[in-house]
Amino acid sequence: MFTVLGRALIDARARQHEPWAVVEAAVPWDQLCAMIDGIETLGQPRRLDPLGFIKAYYPQIRRYAPALLEQFDFQAAPGGEEVLAALDLLKEMNATGKRKLPEDAPTSFVTARWEPFIRAGEGLDRHYYELCALSALRDRLRSGDIWVPGSCQYRDFEHYLLGKGAFAELRAANETPVAIETDFARYMRKLTDHLINRLDEIHSLIKSGELDGVDSGLPADDKQALLTVILADGINLGLTRMVGAAPGSSFKRLSRIADWHVREECYSRALAEIVNQHHRAGLAGYWGDGTTSSSDGQHFPLGNTGRELGHRNPKYGSQPVVVFYTHISDQYAPYHSKCIVTNARDATYVLDGLLYHESDLVIEEHYTDTSGFTDQVFGLCHLLGFRFAPRIRDIGERRLYPVGDRHWWPRLEPTFGENIRLREIENHWDDM
Repeated sequence: MFTVLGRALIDARARQHEPWAVVEAAVPWDQLCAMIDGIETLGQPRRLDPLGFIKAYYPQIRRYAPALLEQFDFQAAPGGEEVLAALDLLKEMNATGKRKLPEDAPTSFVTARWEPFIRAGEGLDRHYYELCALSALRDRLRSGDIWVPGSCQYRDFEHYLLGKGAFAELRAANETPVAIETDFARYMRKLTDHLINRLDEIHSLIKSGELDGVDSGLPADDKQALLTVILADGINLGLTRMVGAAPGSSFKRLSRIADWHVREECYSRALAEIVNQHHRAGLAGYWGDGTTSSSDGQHFPLGNTGRELGHRNPKYGSQPVVVFYTHISDQYAPYHSKCIVTNARDATYVLDGLLYHESDLVIEEHYTDTSGFTDQVFGLCHLLGFRFAPRIRDIGERRLYPVGDRHWWPRLEPTFGENIRLREIENHWDDM
């Protein structure tokens, strides 16, 4: 029916006909309204949930459920205790003939899917509660959280292991059937010494360039291919299409260069070198001394296959986008850049750039917009020695946190929030 309506509307637009008459000619209006009502009824999730139908089979299950609970001695590990408590309650109700579940019946095992059926009316629905408990019993038996003494299939997991007494005898006789030293102190001392010796050996070989088959930090031997790969990244062309745009290159060659020499940490080191050269240039000093910076995000819309890699954020419209969060010094050098999650607050990434750039810049003061600020960033910047100076939108709605008696400042009192709790800071000082 969707196809019929769709074709009718497409034809109406092509012929510039009035759409309502075309729709009603394709499907009578009363029939269309009835079909929409039927579709909405079918679309109700609870009606499509199989749990909505199993209550009809409750009498059939009751034919054996009381005997099942009575005859088997179910035991539980911590992961099955809440289900065992529900089964004990049902067992007691079967013995006394009670029908209504008490208000304090165990419900911690009830999952979100069962919850609306069990709490559909006043109190707990006995039928659905018992069905849920039996379903949980089945799952716990399969996982081993509940077992049956004497059962071959659903036995306690401990039965599959060596008994504690037998294990103690083997340990005492030094006959434990394992291939390692069983005394922990001797085992760890031997292994630690061996590990330290091997690390010293490998480190020495790497340092001297003598480790067989390994070249540490080897530069690319084909500078043109390296720059081609970097350009392909920069313009988001990809290696396959870059081969067609760069005569003389091959996908195999570019792929090898990309695998061996182009990684995020390599880009970070290269960017640091560029920023350092820029920082040392005399002209850069006219803009600033390189101790102040700011950061902000730039969003870029995604299309074609890349659409599935992005996220939607109403701040940037209805289309999926990707955001690059960039730190720029007062000398106009972008010394750190990171692709971030569109729906995350910028403040999450402020300290990344201040702490983990690899350039020679010594940033003392940093600016962001409102998205880059939180109370936590203020506190961490203070502890780490940065002066944090965000530009805060709607600053009048923010609150100050005083120390001591707030009545000392009556004109400021309307702007105060809670008092600073010095004792809490003292108690957690080492943790901070």
